[in-house]
Amino acid sequence: MAIPSSPGAMGVFHAVARYGLTIPFGVPVDQAVTIAFAMHTFQYVLGCLLGLIGLGRESLSLGWVRDQATNV
Repeated sequence: MAIPSSPGAMGVFHAVARYGLTIPFGVPVDQAVTIAFAMHTFQYVLGCLLGLIGLGRESLSLGWVRDQATNV
């Protein structure tokens, strides 16, 4: 049985990053949490920007995406 993750993996990603930096590498907890939040924010924003650029290059819009999602 698995515990469901929160939307966007908030919390799970940060906990894994915190312990992954703290235990093997000895990074202080406050720095590890800051790095985790910075990495997660960067990855989220980068993915959104690349998606918007891709939509623009294909001459599509967010409205088209919404319409496609409701037609599933």
